Amino acid sequence: MESLIDKLLELHGQQVHLNQLKEKARSASMAVAARQRQVAAAQDAVRQLEDQRKKAQRLADARELDVKSLHGKIQKLREQLNAIETNKEYKALQNEIKFVEIELRRAEDEELAAMDQLEQHEGGIKSAGEALKAAEAGLAEVKADTAAEAEALDADIRKAERDLQDIGGQLPQDALETFNRVAAKHPDGAMCPLIKDDNPSNGSLSCGGCHLRLTENVYVRLVGNRNEFIICPNCSRILYVEP
Repeated sequence: MESLIDKLLELHGQQVHLNQLKEKARSASMAVAARQRQVAAAQDAVRQLEDQRKKAQRLADARELDVKSLHGKIQKLREQLNAIETNKEYKALQNEIKFVEIELRRAEDEELAAMDQLEQHEGGIKSAGEALKAAEAGLAEVKADTAAEAEALDADIRKAERDLQDIGGQLPQDALETFNRVAAKHPDGAMCPLIKDDNPSNGSLSCGGCHLRLTENVYVRLVGNRNEFIICPNCSRILYVEP
């Protein structure tokens, strides 16, 4: 007949196995979530660049209208030259045309700069669109890779949970409650071995979890009665002596 410690170790092994399965499932879920964040970031980058392109397009359109307006103004002023009767008025109109031509050249430079900026945004949007497609493809690939694995892991987790419950049902209620309480505190395992140090100058025994020094009496009790469980006074893990 199995001892209490042996049964607790069986329960411990099953709990560790269940935790490992859950960690695998969590890792798979995190991989998908990471790809989803990449897609969301790529989509946001495309939206921002498209907004910038719209602003650049509005600016380019406005500069184009300015250039057309100034060309029209110069044309009208030149037509007015033919109707001028005095030399003074003629020179004044010529000066006005020169000022408008200066304004036109500035507007044309601004139009070219706006068009160049628009072209840069177009290139940025193209690159961002390609990055988005790559991110979406990566997400689809990860989802496809993890779909079958997730289904298998889910089945394994359900089985491990049933096995854990079955083993727990074979334990005394007080032992099971203690185990569950310690397992909730220590996800890495509710049980740890008693470590015997070969160097007598350092003391002989310690908890395998927190390394607290323990008395020889603990070892004697664990070896003498495997139906008794002892918890570490520091970390509360259930101690055992390895066969």
